Amino acid sequence: MNPLEQIRALLVEDNPADARLVHEFARDCRHIELSVEHVDRLSKAVELIPGNSFEVILLDLGLPDSTGVETLTRLHNAAPQVPIIVMTGNDSDSLAINTARTGAQDYLVKGSFDAPLLERSIRYCVNRWKAMVARKDAEEKLLYEAFHDGLTGLPNRAHLLEQIGQAIARQENQPETTFGLISLKIDRFRMINDSFGYQAGDQVLKTLGQRLVVTAGVGGTVARIGGAQFGILLNGENAVEEETVAIANRFQTELSRPINVERSDVFTPISMGISTSNDALSRADDYMRSAEIAMHRARTLGGARCEVFGTEMREHVAGRLRLDREIRLGMERHEFHWHYQPIVCLRSGRVLGFEALMRWQHPERGLVPPCEFIGHIEENCLFGPLFRHLLPQVLAQLASWQERHAGPKLFVNVNVSRGQIADPDLLLTIDDALTQHPCAPYSLGLELTEDGVMGDSALAVLKELKKRRLRLILDDFGTSYSSLSRLQRFPIDELKIDRSFVSGLPSNPESTAITHAIVTLAHVLGMSVTAEGIESPEQLKVIQQLRCEHAQGYLFSRPLLPVQITTMSYEELCSRQSQDAGRKRGQILLVDDDPANRKLMEIQLRDEGFEVQTVASGQQCLHAVIGQRPDVILLDIQMPGLDGISTCQRLKDNAETADLPVLFITGHRDDDPTVIEALSAGGNDFLSKDAPNPVLVARVESQVAISRANARLRELAITDELTGLHSRRFLFDALRRAIKATARRRRGDEGLACLMIDIDHFKRVNDFHGHAAGDELLRRVGQTLQNAIRETDRVARFGGEEFVVILPDTDVQGASIVADRIWRSIPDCCGGITVSIGLAHMPANRIELGQANTDDSTTDTVQVALNEILQQADAAMYVAKAQGRNRISIHQAAGDLQKVSSTTAG
Repeated sequence: MNPLEQIRALLVEDNPADARLVHEFARDCRHIELSVEHVDRLSKAVELIPGNSFEVILLDLGLPDSTGVETLTRLHNAAPQVPIIVMTGNDSDSLAINTARTGAQDYLVKGSFDAPLLERSIRYCVNRWKAMVARKDAEEKLLYEAFHDGLTGLPNRAHLLEQIGQAIARQENQPETTFGLISLKIDRFRMINDSFGYQAGDQVLKTLGQRLVVTAGVGGTVARIGGAQFGILLNGENAVEEETVAIANRFQTELSRPINVERSDVFTPISMGISTSNDALSRADDYMRSAEIAMHRARTLGGARCEVFGTEMREHVAGRLRLDREIRLGMERHEFHWHYQPIVCLRSGRVLGFEALMRWQHPERGLVPPCEFIGHIEENCLFGPLFRHLLPQVLAQLASWQERHAGPKLFVNVNVSRGQIADPDLLLTIDDALTQHPCAPYSLGLELTEDGVMGDSALAVLKELKKRRLRLILDDFGTSYSSLSRLQRFPIDELKIDRSFVSGLPSNPESTAITHAIVTLAHVLGMSVTAEGIESPEQLKVIQQLRCEHAQGYLFSRPLLPVQITTMSYEELCSRQSQDAGRKRGQILLVDDDPANRKLMEIQLRDEGFEVQTVASGQQCLHAVIGQRPDVILLDIQMPGLDGISTCQRLKDNAETADLPVLFITGHRDDDPTVIEALSAGGNDFLSKDAPNPVLVARVESQVAISRANARLRELAITDELTGLHSRRFLFDALRRAIKATARRRRGDEGLACLMIDIDHFKRVNDFHGHAAGDELLRRVGQTLQNAIRETDRVARFGGEEFVVILPDTDVQGASIVADRIWRSIPDCCGGITVSIGLAHMPANRIELGQANTDDSTTDTVQVALNEILQQADAAMYVAKAQGRNRISIHQAAGDLQKVSSTTAG
């Protein structure tokens, strides 16, 4: 037999007869064991309740110290956890309803109930109350779990967002209140899980959570918002940015202490981002997102640091949102299209095909660089829709080219993003496009990334692509993790060496070694290799030596529009690529009177990628170097007429060609007197006519390097470092050439004019605004002069704040017009600064170079003319300054000075 349920009741009744009746009913209960404790005053009941545990209270509403519903209210407030049954002599429905609303669980009328009814009322009341309490406990537990983290017991993200919302509301009502939010993440937390297991990782999270709570103090709310990430809300005086940063620094210090995990000290560096109420955002999740953006910025910068969300980050986020809108709008407006970069065969120099590169023609920004939108497109899963739209364009263009070109069938490679291999629509997209625009087998290639194809699930897709007779290329090889066993099983046709390795060639030994390893691996696996990003002859030489089959890069061509390719024939396109590459590797002038030998060497050099010009005599050589300056001159020693030695001497005696390297070709031995004489005449090196091809190439390349180094030094020597204009040294060389040319032409009143220009009051600019402002003014004046002259004119910085402009083939009136244009332009372009200009003109018939056959006589005469015109321009300029500045003065041929303009500019 089951024991009876024991229920302890508190009877609050002032009538002794009613109290005795309840006690008698309690003894008659059959299903419960009811014990009753009796008090006759409400005050006594309130005093008794805290020290006792009652399951039910039986309450009379009419007591000496309290009556009516007020009695129920006071007792319910004193014992909210105990159910109450009202007993009264008032049989009123309205009173019963009122007591139920106030909290009574049942309502009994005295004289109308017996022991069974009282027992049933008590049992139902207690059971109903227990069920209600259990439900309430369950709801509270669910609510707690909904707003707290199960592992650490800390509030969770939802709780934190609610707290942030309350902080926003407080600030709206009380603008002086502030708050700050810290988003905190443990750097490299995955290493802890991988090294010690997930239980150890959980213990680290608990420990760090406790440390955060202690450090945040009473004014802070610490929440775990996911994984190894926490959020801390700081209210009140600690919420200003400086204080928030200070608390973040304390977090950094506190969490830098090691945590003991399985007898090992584990360090947990953290990255933090801060957003404060100063950001004036409207929603809680906006603050959360701002703090997380700042936190991710800290992680990007290396971790273990704190970043504050500010204007720059806000602009970055707004920019990404704007970019996303513009990309989606651009897709609707069909602003995306293809450019095609040629891929060249390194054996033949011919163009084999193209890589189709996606480009965005923005209606306002023009052609947007790929680095600004490709990553965003891939991150937001927009590449698939664009690929479906643009692939038919590639195939239509490919089919058109293949119909036009009778030679080898061109191919086109198209990039596939890392997520597309897993896209079930990829095969359908390709099938639909090939149905619309059929192309030759294997002429469409798909460039895939390593991380996109290394999974086992990708193998089936790749095999399906091969069934469609497509070429598969592994792009950017070497920049990600590749399983060589999988690579061997996958049906890959070609590897592309990433430009990050090519850019290090040939100076970086590691890049060279990696490139060599990739080429070797590809060949062992039966794959061809393309090197991308080739930009210099030196890089081209290395990849040729490593036996790469194909190459692409700016050395050959930039990406081209389809119309640029369509307008030229296949042969013209190949020829253009070869010429561009040859020009980058070196331009050679080959001088030899023997046609057979000349042709043989020309073929050898062209096959190696050099651009070659051939002439048959020394005299032709002297004329050729004037029209097009080569990198190296290959010169036969023995030729009829002007032989090689005499030609070399003339080249070296001419200041304009003296630094051109001369490489003699000869049939003599190296100790032959003729060879010694040739080297004494200025030859840089010599080469036997029967030298093997590698020796020929090596000797020529060494001289090309010397020539280009000399050209670079010459460029530096003749360029003013500050303004980028010609330097004083170039000025003298240019004046000498102009004087010689003017003397030869002798055209009527035309001659040579020289303007000497001085900035007025330049010293004041330096004194009042500093030398940086003075330097900027010199640059602006120089640019204004460049814009004011003809293409045939020359401008140079003479020194300090003085500039010289050389005007060939002009008369006095024309030179005056140029001077006036400069005089008027300078104030407008340079902030009101004025200049004083001196003009000197030397008619052609006044320049006499003399009839002497010696070079010295001609040089002396040119030098005299050079000094004269500079002195005249300088004297005229000083006259302009002496007359008040901001003027133009001209030196007439007769020698007198005449003021042309005295009007103040501006």
